[in-house]
Amino acid sequence: MQSADDRVVDLALTLALEGPVIHDVRGRNHYALVEPGTAQRWRSRDAVECLGHGTHLGVPDPGRDRAAPGRSLYWAAAPGPGAYFCRVGAVRLLVRVGEARLAEPEAATCGTTPTARARGRTYGAPAAGCRHRS
Repeated sequence: MQSADDRVVDLALTLALEGPVIHDVRGRNHYALVEPGTAQRWRSRDAVECLGHGTHLGVPDPGRDRAAPGRSLYWAAAPGPGAYFCRVGAVRLLVRVGEARLAEPEAATCGTTPTARARGRTYGAPAAGCRHRS
């Protein structure tokens, strides 16, 4: 998924991960909440860090679905009944697709630079779990 529009990215993450995702606009990070213990099994390259035991993560107010002045955290995909965690397999797939997109040669991405592609938001990440590093 590549888009500069946060709402497009939020919708794509909601559909792809089927679980709660927090967006921190300060660092342009998305945190996909995954079940406890995922960090011990997480293997990825440098693009995604899996947060584990001892990590403190800010959580937005319930119902906050976009950033506001002085409040940079919001639910890109809010938790819902039975959707307390993202599917780990879906997060892994999204991360692999994002890593492959970032590795594409310039010609395959209409001449954009790797930095521009990263800033164009190719995201994939979990958070009780993992976070994307831009």
